[in-house]
Amino acid sequence: MAQKSTHSSGPVVIVDDSLMDATIAERVYERSRLQNPLRILRSGSDFIHYMQRVEAGEEPHPALVFMDIHMEGQTGIETVRQLRNHPRFRSQPPVVMLTNDDDRSSRETALAVGADRYALKPSKPSDFVAFFDSFHSSQDS
Repeated sequence: MAQKSTHSSGPVVIVDDSLMDATIAERVYERSRLQNPLRILRSGSDFIHYMQRVEAGEEPHPALVFMDIHMEGQTGIETVRQLRNHPRFRSQPPVVMLTNDDDRSSRETALAVGADRYALKPSKPSDFVAFFDSFHSSQDS
């Protein structure tokens, strides 16, 4: 489970370059118990730019980030590595790598660079809602 965020009122951010996956995630998120605003970003570099605006006080700090591991350009691994190298973001926000890849090496690398959790993308909408709901209690506590 991702660690409790100290910024629990901030948005949940999904970073995924697949329009179809992002659209599905958005639709099932709306059916979940998470009440945070949802922000969808389409690339690792978009996420890094968002976090630069967070640092400047121009955007709210994310409560939680779901990051696709395999993206064109800057991968999820590279994005998390860059995020965690920043002194202000070494442990916050919590990052969950969401992927279709159950490769042990990818999992180990993601956790080694600073992801808090590595999870397979649920295949059924009801499973995806349950997946998002599993983060509800960590946002409330």
